[in-house]
Amino acid sequence: LQRQQADALCLSQAWQRLRERLQALWDEPVTRARWIAHHAGSADLPVGALRLEGPTDWPAVEVDALVRRLRSRGAGEVRYVPDNRISAGFRLTGDHNRLDATLDGLLAERAALEGRLLARLAEVPR
Repeated sequence: LQRQQADALCLSQAWQRLRERLQALWDEPVTRARWIAHHAGSADLPVGALRLEGPTDWPAVEVDALVRRLRSRGAGEVRYVPDNRISAGFRLTGDHNRLDATLDGLLAERAALEGRLLARLAEVPR
């Protein structure tokens, strides 16, 4: 029971730190570029029009570069829609498909992520 309580406390603290760290990664141009490249590169894009959503303060030059990349991979028209609810990451929607690489989207599977964190904790001697 003590181990479970300690794990629960650790998960609670780790969850907040994970959000903060992911936000920090998005805030830095170099790691933001990796984030964009990873998720945009792994997406199976529909051939039609795409809606791209991201933070309102996302630099236009980066948005334009992503739009060009998506178009070079076969996307049709790509329309960027800033969303003040997104603080980090981006979301692509098209042809009834969605890639959610926003901070909230990446953290949506909380139970699975916590399971992975617990597995890592089990590897650490106490």
